[in-house]
Amino acid sequence: MTTIISTLQSEVKGTSSTPTMSSTNYQGGLVKHIKEPWEYISIENFLSPDRWQTIKDLAKKQLGLYYEWLEKDNKVYFNKENAKRNKYNGYEDTDIIPETNELFYKYKLDHREYTGKLKKVIHWAIAEPGWVYPAHCDNRARISTTIMYVDPDHSDGTILHANPSKNDKGDHEAADQESSYTYEIPWKPNKVFFHNPIPNKTWHSIRNSHTTPRITLNTFLVQEDLVAKDRCYSGKEIEI
Repeated sequence: MTTIISTLQSEVKGTSSTPTMSSTNYQGGLVKHIKEPWEYISIENFLSPDRWQTIKDLAKKQLGLYYEWLEKDNKVYFNKENAKRNKYNGYEDTDIIPETNELFYKYKLDHREYTGKLKKVIHWAIAEPGWVYPAHCDNRARISTTIMYVDPDHSDGTILHANPSKNDKGDHEAADQESSYTYEIPWKPNKVFFHNPIPNKTWHSIRNSHTTPRITLNTFLVQEDLVAKDRCYSGKEIEI
């Protein structure tokens, strides 16, 4: 049975807000469906213990590659114009987390129009301590986004923004106005945050205010012909 919970707290210019949240179960995990400041789903304990251990083992390998990447002078940037937002990205050639594939179809959230068959992009994102990515909406090619929080035990969750900016052109432009309020999704390993990017609405930011690397496993359902050919994930699309 769905239970309406009204104790969720978010920051509103120094005060508290209580967005409406519904809670259900999904394959043993706790699902939260929140509509403020915009609609998204979070699922705790998303993977079974065995599958979660597999992901943690893969994350350890990526962390080793991250430390090698830190020593490089000629880093590959997601977008050279936004080099200061750079973090380590490790792309997968096979679908290591097929469990996320059905979320777009199971949870009927609003989404932007698309054509053709969606493909999947999977990448590890590892952010250095002190790293900040400003409020933005996801790239136009991304029809659906699922972020899994992996490591460490305590870190920064995604920060959602109620923001009036209208300067989103579909390429991660930073919001040009201040947000009226923000809400940070609580970080928890083996938790996924799922949303469908909507232009000039689904503003969110990311940071690592802790002293250890922040590791997430990011998956996107994309319209392949909208992926810019000079992007680091061009050619990394996976059939699903």
